[in-house]
Amino acid sequence: MLTLVVWFCQQQRTRVLRRSRQPEPACGAPASLPKNAAPFIVDYDMHALCTTIFVAVLVVMTSSTANAQALVVYNDNQAPLKRFSERKKLLEIGDFKVHLQQNWNENGVAGVLWDSASVLSEYLVRNNVVRGRRVLELGAGTGLPSIVAAKLSALHVTATDQPMALPLLRQNLEANLNEEQLSAVTVLPLDWTNPPKEQLSCDVILGADLVYNEGVFEALRGVLKWLVSGDTVMLMATKIRYPKDKRFYETLEDEFVVSQVHYDNATDVILYRITRKREEL
Repeated sequence: MLTLVVWFCQQQRTRVLRRSRQPEPACGAPASLPKNAAPFIVDYDMHALCTTIFVAVLVVMTSSTANAQALVVYNDNQAPLKRFSERKKLLEIGDFKVHLQQNWNENGVAGVLWDSASVLSEYLVRNNVVRGRRVLELGAGTGLPSIVAAKLSALHVTATDQPMALPLLRQNLEANLNEEQLSAVTVLPLDWTNPPKEQLSCDVILGADLVYNEGVFEALRGVLKWLVSGDTVMLMATKIRYPKDKRFYETLEDEFVVSQVHYDNATDVILYRITRKREEL
């Protein structure tokens, strides 16, 4: 089904490109379209429609594991098709070169890189927040923030995700970290709806594009309550696409201090800093 939707979207995008390349009328000449041609806006409506269909298919395909996956809707003209098909990505994060393997076919949204992970990783490089500290990443996916944290000499990095995502996560960690760095990295499965009784100790928590599905907001809030305590700091990178996304952060304000510390204009990604509220004496 996904293959059919991809083909349909590609055909519609080809139509848009062909129509957009028609010669402009001479200065002062009346604009005209071929006989029986629909206005150009129809092509854009169709492009929007196929993007909507694509997103709907993703929702259906990922619904069974929605508690641990992040569905991200891209708004650029090429839609997410090319991003999903790339098996390898080479990134430069600060002075680090990172080689990532992607696998959309087997891992779905957990198997590809999202803008929020890149923005979060760049922030880690520019700000001394992980060196010598215990770091835990929620929904690590392809592992970019965890890789960067390990390269920045974090005391220990715990990369967590759903079980089906862990083989690719391990592969990317092993491909980018040396033996000494890997010795300070642990990969663990973590079910937000049923976290282990024993609390994971960490100083800094990382999360990229975790806020997307209102059905798992309560589980995510529960994980934050379980992990964030005392001086623990969470850095969460996200795109506010819908009012429900903003409301999620507002619901945290009863127990947490939520502040925006960075905004990336190129990707429309916001980085939030989240800490526990201190009890007033």
